[in-house]
Amino acid sequence: MAKHTDKEIRVLSAIATHHYSISGGCPECASDTNTFYYACDFALCSGLTEHQVKGVVTNLVKKGLVIVSIEEDEDNGIMLTELGFSVYINH
Repeated sequence: MAKHTDKEIRVLSAIATHHYSISGGCPECASDTNTFYYACDFALCSGLTEHQVKGVVTNLVKKGLVIVSIEEDEDNGIMLTELGFSVYINH
């Protein structure tokens, strides 16, 4: 498995355990991590700035660890992919 940065692990964890997720922050699989993309919440949970979170999310998307859904009239969504969930669980 590829090496992931501390910031990536912290953001994956913040997404996976987000209180607005389908699972209420206790995911058992990747689809349980589906939540709103609130960078401010992820920043608080990860100890990073919002700017850092946005940069890390961009990298996680490029690595295939996270999916972001862009909604025109609603809040954007975010969730871990199966690979992203595997990384989250194994750290």
